[in-house]
Amino acid sequence: FNMAKNTLRTAWNHQFTEVACSRYATFCYTLWTFDVTKNTTRVVVQGCWELSDKKETCNSNECVSHQETKSGHYFCCCAGDLCNGNFSYSANPLLVDGGPPGLSGGLGSEFAPYAPYTSIWTSPTVYICFAMVAIILMLII
Repeated sequence: FNMAKNTLRTAWNHQFTEVACSRYATFCYTLWTFDVTKNTTRVVVQGCWELSDKKETCNSNECVSHQETKSGHYFCCCAGDLCNGNFSYSANPLLVDGGPPGLSGGLGSEFAPYAPYTSIWTSPTVYICFAMVAIILMLII
C-alpha cells in the first residue's frame, strides 16, 4: 500500500498492478499457498486492510506469517508503503523450539521450505498394517 498515492501494488502472474485503496486502509495483507512438490508459491489474494484485531502483528513493516492455517494457507499483514510486495514464513519461536529455516516468499523468489505436517492417515502403509493385523486375527480365530 502506498499511502502517498493511496494505491496497492500487487502481483498477478509476476505482472505488477496498482489498485486504489481506501485512504483509511493503513495495513496490507497477503494470503498465499506453497506447493511443496513443485517448490512454488501462489498468491491467493493481496489487498488493503482498514483495521486489524491484531494490530501488534500488523504494525511491522515486513509481511511475515508465523504459522500455516488449517487449510494450508499462509497469511501475513503489515503496515507501510507496499510492505506486502515481499512476504515470508518464519516459524514462531514461541511455538516451535529451534524451528526450521524460514520459508521466504516474494514475487518469483526461490526458497527451500520445511516439510509440512502430514497426517498418518494419508499414508497407505497405515492401511496395509491394519489389513495385515486383521488377516492375522482371522487366522488365529
